[in-house]
This record gives sequence, C-alpha cells and structure tokens, in this order.
Amino acid sequence: MAEKAQRNGVQLRLLLLERYFAEQEQWVKDLLAAGSQDATPIRATFWTPVAEDTERLLRHTTLSVQPLSLPSLTAGDFLAIMRAYHDQYCAYKYLSAQPLDESDLRRALQNLPAGDYRPLFAAFAGEAIAEKGVHQVRHWNAQELSEWVLERDFAQWQQRGVDQKHLNLLALATLIGALGVETARRLAREHHNLLPDIDTEFDEAQYDVLTAYSPSESRDLFVELQPDFLGELFILQRLGNQFQIGGGLHRAERDTKALIQIAWCEDPLAMAQFMIRCASDFPEHYRIDSLILSKPTEYRLKRH
Repeated sequence: MAEKAQRNGVQLRLLLLERYFAEQEQWVKDLLAAGSQDATPIRATFWTPVAEDTERLLRHTTLSVQPLSLPSLTAGDFLAIMRAYHDQYCAYKYLSAQPLDESDLRRALQNLPAGDYRPLFAAFAGEAIAEKGVHQVRHWNAQELSEWVLERDFAQWQQRGVDQKHLNLLALATLIGALGVETARRLAREHHNLLPDIDTEFDEAQYDVLTAYSPSESRDLFVELQPDFLGELFILQRLGNQFQIGGGLHRAERDTKALIQIAWCEDPLAMAQFMIRCASDFPEHYRIDSLILSKPTEYRLKRH
C-alpha cells in the first residue's frame, strides 16, 4: 500500500478504529514494522473510545503509537440520533410515528450513564421506542436495549427457518472472531451433532440471515455476529439457555458450553480476548461467571 502511494506521488493516511487497543498487539507491531521499511512513511492514527475533542482526531503520528480518544456523545447529540433512527424505523416498518416529547426522551436516558452515550445505543433506543413506546423503554439500560434487539432478531431468524446447527456455527465464529471454511469443514466432521456439514447441510441463505448486519466479504470465511457488543451478549444469553431452536433439554446452553471448549482448543488467544471483552462489557450479567470459569487448562489444547 505504501509502495503504491509512493509510485503515485501521494501521501497515505490511515485511520485505524479499534475499540480494544494495546501497543503490544501483533497487528500493531506488524504495521509499524512495515512502515519503518518503506521509503514512504506510514502515518497512522489510533483511537480509543473515550476522548476529549474531535479536533485531535485530525492529527496523526508517524510510526508511533499514540492512541487518541473520542468523546462520548452529548445528551443532545444522543437524542438527535435516537430521533433519526426512530423516524427511519417507523417508515421502514410502516409504523405510525408518534410525536416524541423532549422531556420523555431525556427520561429515557436515565439508566444510560454518560459512558454509554454511543451511537449504537442511540440507534437501539430509537428503534425500541418505535416498537414499544418511550414509556416502556425509558427504564432500560444498555444491556436491556441490546437484549431487545437480539430477541427481535431471533424472532426473525425463526421465521426464516434458521436451525440450531447454523446458530451454533455463528456462535463459534463469534467466540473465535470469524471462522475459515476449511476449519469449519473439519470441525463439522468432528462435531457433527453441533455444526452443519459444510458440503451437505450448510445453507448460505440461513447464514446470511444471521449476519445481515455484517455479511462476509469472502467466501472462505464465516463472520461473527456483529456489532461485537451484540455478539458477546448473544453468547452469554445462550449460556442462559436462550435462543434455542429445536428439541433437547437445555440444548442452547449445552451446545454453547461445548462450543466454548472447541474455541479454547482451536484459538485460546482469541477465546481469552473474547472472554475479557465480555467481562468488561457485561460485568453484571448473570451468566458471566459461567464464561469466566471456562479456563483453558480444563481442556486439551491443540499442540502447534
């Protein structure tokens, strides 16, 4: 990329958006190492979610890691996004858009601390108000908003005929952070009771329904459930035996625990990172202990 920029006589600026950033991560080291070897320097700006002002985002550093932070939305900006998503959702669903009183909307934020004034939650809140009414959702916090989104999506998955094996494939990809087709093919042979056979049972249309918000750009990759906040909650709720399709006592919970074992075996680093993110985003979730206690030492890890 830097070579192409040099040939064309242009400067290339990269803006890397990462919710969980650490200077010692391998992708950061690889980026900086590549830049140091090129005649054209790579200028990279990193940001993390908490910040002081937008102007700082426009600055960049050359081959040095200086994470910048973005400010939380103000209440006014958050309300504006809520309103926009509410109106758009009503139009899309052919719902009658009711006038939204400013004081009612502000009361809808009472269980969202300032740190949760993210555009994602503004979108969730706007859609929830359209479906449930502002008085119904004003006591919800960020987790409850996200639970409503997942429950709504799950109802759509059921209507589209998604089966449990495809849900399990999505869960495994979410735990690992995407799953290669060849790996999925091998794991399906080893765990045919959990995962769909990629050659005979897999239905691409079903997986497209599950990942409608973030379709894969590669035919060789099964993407995870995104945004990652929803993916984390999806796993935790399944550990509570929610989002079950088909028969079997506590099948969603049992399948998810088995998938966690597989994830520890396949990619312990990715699994550990997923667990840390869950603990950070959902420290009070009633199934977080079940996830945290799934230590890699309990399972036979692959030898590389």
